[in-house]
Amino acid sequence: MTWLIRQTAFLCLIFILSACGSKSAQEHLAAAKDALASADTETAIIELKNALQKDNRSAESRWLLGKIYLDRGDTLSAGKELQRAYDLEWSYNEVTPALAEALLAQGLFAEVRSLATEQALDNRAQVQLLALQALAAMAMGEPDEATKQLDKALNINPQSPEALLAKAQLLAGRNELAEAQAILDPLLEQNPDNPKIWGLAGDIYNANQQPEQALSAYSQSLALHAGNFSVIFKRGLLALHLQDTEQAQQDASTLLKMSRTHPLSNYLQGLIDYQAQRYDQAITSLSAAEPIATNYPLTLFFLGSANFIQGHLDQAEIYAARFHNLIPHSNRGRKLLAIILLNQRQYGEVPDLLQPVLDANPDDTETLNLMASALLADGKSDEGIALLKRVAELHPDSPVAQVKLGAGLLMKGNYDNAAQPLKTALELDPDFQQADALLILNHVRHKDFDAAIKAAEEYRFRHITSPTPLTLLGQVYQAAGQTGEAAQAFTKALELDPGEPGANHGLAQLAAQRDDFALARKHYKNVLKHHKNHLPALIQLSLLDAKQQQWDAMESHLKQAIEAHPAALQPRLLLGRLYLGRSRPDKVSQVFLDLENEKKLAPAVLQLLALAQLATQDNSQAQFTLSQLDQAIPDSAPTHYLMAKAANGLGESEQAMSLLEDSLQLDPNHFPSRIALAQLKLKQQDLKAFEEHVNLLTQQAPAHPDVLTLRTSQALVHNDWKSALDLAKQAYAANPSPTLLGMFSAVKQLCGDCQEVSQWLSEWIEKHPDDMSARIELANTLQLEGHIEKAQVHYRAILQNSPNHLVALNNLAWNLREKEPQTALAYAKRASEISPDSADILDTLAVVEYHNEDYVAAESSIARALEIRPDNPSILYHQAMIALANGNNKVAGRVLAELARSDVDFPEKQKAEKLLQDIQ
Repeated sequence: MTWLIRQTAFLCLIFILSACGSKSAQEHLAAAKDALASADTETAIIELKNALQKDNRSAESRWLLGKIYLDRGDTLSAGKELQRAYDLEWSYNEVTPALAEALLAQGLFAEVRSLATEQALDNRAQVQLLALQALAAMAMGEPDEATKQLDKALNINPQSPEALLAKAQLLAGRNELAEAQAILDPLLEQNPDNPKIWGLAGDIYNANQQPEQALSAYSQSLALHAGNFSVIFKRGLLALHLQDTEQAQQDASTLLKMSRTHPLSNYLQGLIDYQAQRYDQAITSLSAAEPIATNYPLTLFFLGSANFIQGHLDQAEIYAARFHNLIPHSNRGRKLLAIILLNQRQYGEVPDLLQPVLDANPDDTETLNLMASALLADGKSDEGIALLKRVAELHPDSPVAQVKLGAGLLMKGNYDNAAQPLKTALELDPDFQQADALLILNHVRHKDFDAAIKAAEEYRFRHITSPTPLTLLGQVYQAAGQTGEAAQAFTKALELDPGEPGANHGLAQLAAQRDDFALARKHYKNVLKHHKNHLPALIQLSLLDAKQQQWDAMESHLKQAIEAHPAALQPRLLLGRLYLGRSRPDKVSQVFLDLENEKKLAPAVLQLLALAQLATQDNSQAQFTLSQLDQAIPDSAPTHYLMAKAANGLGESEQAMSLLEDSLQLDPNHFPSRIALAQLKLKQQDLKAFEEHVNLLTQQAPAHPDVLTLRTSQALVHNDWKSALDLAKQAYAANPSPTLLGMFSAVKQLCGDCQEVSQWLSEWIEKHPDDMSARIELANTLQLEGHIEKAQVHYRAILQNSPNHLVALNNLAWNLREKEPQTALAYAKRASEISPDSADILDTLAVVEYHNEDYVAAESSIARALEIRPDNPSILYHQAMIALANGNNKVAGRVLAELARSDVDFPEKQKAEKLLQDIQ
């Protein structure tokens, strides 16, 4: 019924609109002309568009619409309409010069020069076109051709304002400003109402560094022609340069009203936003101006700077690098890129970038500091300190320069020499607290606690009302092991400022050392009372929660920290690790969903995501995540190890083997890689290599549970049952777990003890009901033993805890495919949504769709599975089964015949042979 009401209303609306649109094209055109006569260009545009809807070949409508756009400075729209008017053979005397002007403004110089002058143009139109073609030739770097065209124009009419104006423009373009002005002055006297001449006068004044006169000329031009887009833009830029932000904003708003998406409108607005420190808005506007970055390269500079200020380092680097490539001689461009690279820890690239700046100005303090920071961070301490000394020599009275030198010496480890510049800084400015802090730190690093305490007391004497010196004094006492004095100093700091974070943290640490966690919490909550959602306090509370195994409280504190500080990475990483450690890996990805893209690519985030994906057996996605991690941190043994796990999970054992060998080449002592490689060698029955790896591991960590497990397998290979049982018992005793429990049980069975693994795992789960890895092990074991209904109970319990657990979803779907096909379909679809590129998941989905008699969907799903694993015999059998259901016996017969010829064994082989017999 609702749809019917809406449909009736829609039909009424169509009827009303049809009634309103009953004018003819000529009537709309006449109405547009009337509007133009009244200077109502908005109405004229609407009427002309209506006219063109009725008759899109109306040359006059195209001409008028193009002329309006040209007068408003919308040269792109003007060019389109004027070209159509030209093609429809509107008066060439009118349309040709106008089209040339639009094309010239768009930078389409070759097109301007290709416009014919033989189209029976009158003298005025010829002169206008030749003048514009001269400007196009000049823009293309052909001054002789430009002069030639201009001479032709002046020969036709020596007094032509258009030709003389073009000549003045050419002279101004060659920086012959006096000569241009000599032409312009009489032109203004003779044509005081010509807005174009006033506009050029503004350009010449601006080029001659006479901004006030330029602003006046632009305003005069706009008084005569208020809608000139280009002049409004120039005036807005100049007003911004003169700090007249009100005029600049007025012009920007006018331009945006004329064209919300025009790059120049957004460029001006972006500069205004940047200057007003509205960086998010600046990024939005300047991004819209990016198409004109070649002509206005500052678009890229300010995009780079604004993104850097907002912390979007990857985007900032892209824009700053583009600006530098476009304007390599720009010193501020080099400095911006250097600052961004420093923040991205790409220290090695900075010196080459900044050296040309220092070559041009060896005393550029800002560049010296940037270069020194890069060199120090890159381990080139001597070179960096030499530059900092140079800055200190250039500015001997600057406490900042002295502190930077002292900090550089501290970074190098030159503690003896670091003290002097820090003391000098304090002599220059006794209130410079950074110098105090570094001087005290220097003494602590020397373990000269008496000197550190003395310096802290002097700091306290100079800042008697500040809690910071007392907090620092407490930290010195704490480092010296004088906990009573430390507590006293921290307590005095809190008397001055009860919420002082450092003092509260110090007292909390002292309380935690005594296992007085209640008091430690009290101090952190005191910080939060005075500093709402203080991030370090929330983090420390979550760590206390972890110490006391208060997992729900830890989760709550970390969620509070994330909500209050959405850009902070540490609380998200801690929450992700909590979920992973508490067997909730499916929740890890949600922690990072709303994080900025560049932070999602942080190595710590990628590693955690990959571990979670591996834990949920989403190996395809793990491979992609790990490839990103490998790009971020190349040549990492742990990354290669995880990549091998993902490959192995996808059945790509050869690739896994290669990755593990690469990992051990990068780090021969990487324990997990050698463990995994030994396991693979055993699986492949490469017993010689297996033995070599086990022997190395035995030397490296003989009592490690994983090594004991491999030694158990080694004993079994040699039929040494007694040693195998003893080693299995040691492994389980070292690390009781369902996996080792299963191994111990299996060994006992081999030794004649028939107690089943499932019984052991059931007993384990009774004691550890939250152990999802044990429960999945039990469920899989029950499944293999044929206890399908018992397995389903555990799979459902797993899904209550981890709703997106792929193995549980997939196996439940498979188990229920015949008895409860619709329920099975819900599980299979959810699994395929989580892992759309898994062949096994798609195969299960296809078979479940088959049992739901949706054969078309089943055919699509099985085809996708075969794209991923085209040679899997079970999937091929299911393809044949589905093809038969769809009535495609030919495909089914071909697939089954190929399976029959194959020597590969698979669970459904007998069924495939029988099915082939049935259809033959």
